[in-house]
Amino acid sequence: MVKLETPKNTMLVVAVVSAIGTLLGGIGTVLLAIATISSPDPDDQDIQESIEPKLADVDDTNPSVTELRRKLTVTRSYTNDHCSGGKNMAWQVNASEGWTIDPASIEITPAHVSSKSSYNGYELTDTGFVVTGRVRNNGNCVKVLGQTISRDGRGSLAVSGTYDEIRN
Repeated sequence: MVKLETPKNTMLVVAVVSAIGTLLGGIGTVLLAIATISSPDPDDQDIQESIEPKLADVDDTNPSVTELRRKLTVTRSYTNDHCSGGKNMAWQVNASEGWTIDPASIEITPAHVSSKSSYNGYELTDTGFVVTGRVRNNGNCVKVLGQTISRDGRGSLAVSGTYDEIRN
């Protein structure tokens, strides 16, 4: 136990207790710190007077607002079947219930785009955003004696990114 006397009759008491024990074969350490600060002497008015003007300067007309934000990730991908035509992709990303998406925080990048496919970007909507692109196979397919022979590479597109949601 340590006892410190500071000016203006303020007393600081700090006690640190350390105990080491065994719990399930391991060693645990417990530290406990207790600090107590007594009130200033009531006769010491200069302390109280220096605090009061600072409290009076608070502007109640412009309260501080704290935003609750969270960062989310999005990944989407699609691969065409052999011998299929091109397909336009539109992946909708909506805000969670009670949240809105911060448009400035949206960062989407194409993770993979096959040779004939394309990533077009994203568009904002009322509820979030839509990631767009087009998936196309390369090569061609031919019919021989009623059978389709695929001579194409399958088209694919994959995107990933992050965005922030703000609590309503």
